[in-house]
Amino acid sequence: MKLTRLAAVAVILGCVVGASGCGGSDKPPAKADPGASASATAARDQQDKRLATIQLPEDAPGKEGGPTKLQPGTPFAGSPLGECDPGKDLKSDAQLTRALQQSWQGGGSELTLDNGVFGYEKLTAAEVLAEIRARVSGDCRNATGASVKHEFLRERQLVELPGITMSYSYCTKVTYEGFPTPQAQCSVYFGREMGWGVLTCVVVSAGSETAAWKLASSVAPAAAARLVAA
Repeated sequence: MKLTRLAAVAVILGCVVGASGCGGSDKPPAKADPGASASATAARDQQDKRLATIQLPEDAPGKEGGPTKLQPGTPFAGSPLGECDPGKDLKSDAQLTRALQQSWQGGGSELTLDNGVFGYEKLTAAEVLAEIRARVSGDCRNATGASVKHEFLRERQLVELPGITMSYSYCTKVTYEGFPTPQAQCSVYFGREMGWGVLTCVVVSAGSETAAWKLASSVAPAAAARLVAA
């Protein structure tokens, strides 16, 4: 499973409409404060560095028979919900400020692990996680796209993890066009408020739900610890 792409969020610069309308004032435009701009840039750079520390370490899946890393942690335009509901973006995707993804594959050609970190400058983690939960329990229970079909299996529960107050886990059965053998896919989400709303997720695809959940639940504590420590 690969976390889906979404269109880049457009930033629309509007003008303030006064009594004489847009651009109708004789007053010169206010000059931008270079100090404020530099401060905002520095704050965002610092937050980006914090998000990068949340990513799982390269050996997270385990060294004995586990999948090996395919893709390093890189910025991407993605959604934390993945392919569950093809063609229907989450409303919160439009507020996604930063996303990082890394992937592992191996331990059997059918086993894959994706780890995503998502930052929202203007939304809380609780808001995003609530939307994911609502979508999964609604449209995603039996979603069919152009080349993929999802069948909801069940919600899953993790043991209580230190410092984690927001989490959500579930498993689905996924069938891709051209690949008649279904895959099981288990997803784990953790959220934290840290200036921005931040989510980290672990998504595992395997030949069986048992195998997918075994790897997802074994990697989840490391993902949670990284989020808490950031």
